[in-house]
Amino acid sequence: MNGTPRLDSRPNARPGPPRSHPPLASIAPALSTGEDTWLDPYAASDPAEFFAVLTEAFFELPAELAVEYPAVYACLRAYYRVDPKTWSA
Repeated sequence: MNGTPRLDSRPNARPGPPRSHPPLASIAPALSTGEDTWLDPYAASDPAEFFAVLTEAFFELPAELAVEYPAVYACLRAYYRVDPKTWSA
């Protein structure tokens, strides 16, 4: 596959972010130049790794991800069928 996980066959399932979606395109230059970001720099190495790093952020830093990339947060919320922002610390 191209790094995008396969969704189940529910009729309302939507595909994940495209291979070159805006968050990856916007953060990759910052990561490659060594600019400090809140995401792991490994995210810029490959679309599959970007998905993995965003998944980690989804569960560990949900509020930050929702602010920085609300569309990605919504996509992951639908994919995993949970909303970690609602979990108490």
